[in-house]
Amino acid sequence: MSNIFYVNDIQIFGNNEMPENTRNELDKQGAKWVEYGWVLRKFKIKDPQGLMEAVTKDSLGELKLLMTDYYDPIKEEDIEKTFEELTDIDALGSIFFPRSFLNRIYTKSGEIRMDAYQQIRWWIEDKRAMTPYLLWTAIKDKVEYDKSGKLILKKNRCIIARMY
Repeated sequence: MSNIFYVNDIQIFGNNEMPENTRNELDKQGAKWVEYGWVLRKFKIKDPQGLMEAVTKDSLGELKLLMTDYYDPIKEEDIEKTFEELTDIDALGSIFFPRSFLNRIYTKSGEIRMDAYQQIRWWIEDKRAMTPYLLWTAIKDKVEYDKSGKLILKKNRCIIARMY
């Protein structure tokens, strides 16, 4: 059975994933962990900016590592790239499925997929580069910006986090 981290009922990371910065931020905000630290009781996020920064740091930090040093099964070799060599394709593509996005919006014969909206949502949820956006979709109706541009809770709104 997988444990999944949710914010307002939207899955943020992959199954059984709780990166260090996010976990530390949740702890700082009062998280209560049970069952060997893999189940997070439902609780209210006090600092949406802190959570957004932690999730962003974890997801984009991991993506950077994956893009700059990985094994290419097609070439059967380790690939190392400098950050300057990276392109958008590295961030949003897939060496395992080089037509991943195309296959989600068109059939093999080039017909438009009528379930493209669903396929695009699944593609976004699968991409580390989109993890901060996923969190944004989970909290956007609950937050606003203060004068300094930081996310704060709207009056009488709450953000619920849990992992089970």
